[in-house]
Amino acid sequence: MPKPLNYYLYLKPFATLLRLLARLLAPRLTPTPTTTLHIPSRDPNRTIKVHVYTPPTTQRKQQQKGPTPLLLNFCGSGFIIQGHGLDDPYCHHIAQNTSYTVFDIQYRMSPEHPFPAPLEDAEDVISWVRSRPEVYDLDRLGLSGFSAGGNVAVSLAANHEGPFKALVAFYPVVDAVRSVEERVAVEREGVKLPGWFMRFCTKAYL
Repeated sequence: MPKPLNYYLYLKPFATLLRLLARLLAPRLTPTPTTTLHIPSRDPNRTIKVHVYTPPTTQRKQQQKGPTPLLLNFCGSGFIIQGHGLDDPYCHHIAQNTSYTVFDIQYRMSPEHPFPAPLEDAEDVISWVRSRPEVYDLDRLGLSGFSAGGNVAVSLAANHEGPFKALVAFYPVVDAVRSVEERVAVEREGVKLPGWFMRFCTKAYL
């Protein structure tokens, strides 16, 4: 399907600039998952990269026999800046302190792959997991996500087949109806994303 004109004149160039700035300014982190999977996509000749974090062997034997509970995590990205791997400390913490295995899922970015591409990637991973009930405890599937990844997690829980045992969404982007100016910021210290950035991310995704 051909891209609209504003993709070439505005969305793609500006997204490229933001990615360059993020690479220059953001701290770099080398993730250390237990292993990495490449799960088949619904698209021919494409796979979805998943970092896998497993509980310590002794803890796994003590707490769980049989299929393992699973948490599916989606990183923050603004929908446009690939952040896969940045949640490495969080994923390690969950795996080391619970009986849950963690899947940290690399979903596609906008504007090259707008809605519903990220959701389709998430659905494909869930379908792959559900086809392996002998490995994963389907009664204990959880979802988590940060920012744009929180949107993916919430959208899955709200609109797709469950059940999901838990949903944890950190500062999720879930309102694309009200304008940025209409939204009320939480009164606390921290980084506040400028309105122009949120408008661009929404435009690129939708």
